[in-house]
Amino acid sequence: MNKTLKIYSDGGNRNTGVQKGGHVNANDLSAWAYLIEFEGQQFSDSGFEYGQTNNAMEVTALLEAFRRVGRVDNDVKVELILDSKYVLDSLEKGWAENWILKNDTKRPNFNLWKQLVPIYVSMKSQIDFIWVKGHASTPGNLFVDELLNKEMDAH
Repeated sequence: MNKTLKIYSDGGNRNTGVQKGGHVNANDLSAWAYLIEFEGQQFSDSGFEYGQTNNAMEVTALLEAFRRVGRVDNDVKVELILDSKYVLDSLEKGWAENWILKNDTKRPNFNLWKQLVPIYVSMKSQIDFIWVKGHASTPGNLFVDELLNKEMDAH
């Protein structure tokens, strides 16, 4: 594989619950963002919702990036560069595929996984999984974190 397509994605929310990790309230801001780098070009986007969990936004970010990328030629390596173990482990360890096969509708974010998994499976053999520490020193990860925070700031 001669070409590499890099996807950075991130999700977040501003939970007003009593404690960290507490219930997400319906009016809590949530956002997602992605950055795609390919052959010297960059593409990015972000969006927001109210009342979504951080994990839902993490899945949404990658789903939206996959939608933007579309079909990937077989000679292209795809690097998923994320700070979300939730997303990376669910894909790399095959959990998400099993949730879909078992139609595990009680699984958190099942409807998002149901959309993401078929796209992922179509390019699975080309994907490298790269975990990076959030808010550290990876420029692409810092970019998407800043982008999703700007999205929340704007609403």
